Amino acid sequence: IMLIASLRDPIERAYSAFQMQVRKGAESAPDGFVEAANRNRRYLDDGRYAGHIQRFYDLFPTDRLLLVWYDDLRHKPQGFYNTICDFLGIARIDLAQTTLHHSLKGTTQGDQYVRRLLRSLRWTYDKLNNSLLSPVVRSRSFKTTAYWVRDRIRKWDRRPQLIPTLTRDQRAALLPMVQEDNCRLERLAGRDL
Repeated sequence: IMLIASLRDPIERAYSAFQMQVRKGAESAPDGFVEAANRNRRYLDDGRYAGHIQRFYDLFPTDRLLLVWYDDLRHKPQGFYNTICDFLGIARIDLAQTTLHHSLKGTTQGDQYVRRLLRSLRWTYDKLNNSLLSPVVRSRSFKTTAYWVRDRIRKWDRRPQLIPTLTRDQRAALLPMVQEDNCRLERLAGRDL
């Protein structure tokens, strides 16, 4: 058994999770990260890695677990990939430039509304299709119109949403909450964090 754990700075990981909740509409204040992290401890608890890594080490030999770092993936993707290949004993391959420059794009809050609207329209369409109006719903002209409306709705709200960056003050406020776990992880990983 070979295990690979990819770890990210716990405060950045928590901030990313918080911003995802803002985009979904579950968190209302995009600049209220510290308050949200104090209110919902899971934001930071999910990034307390030392206990999880220790459990792996208790069950498996340390040479069977590779710890890799999200920062390396972002800043040195080829090296990140090579480390994994070496650990697994497989040949290295040069990553394509398109792979190296690819970035994930989150959905905007507007996209969430569009998806909800499309789900509602689909539900309505299915209900009409199973009613006395089904001959109308199944007609070619109705379907053509329905697809046209669907495609127009999908184009709404595709503008990128500005996400505030994590500030030094926010990091400083939350650092004491993760510092002890980071020190334990440093000892386990043998890496300065």
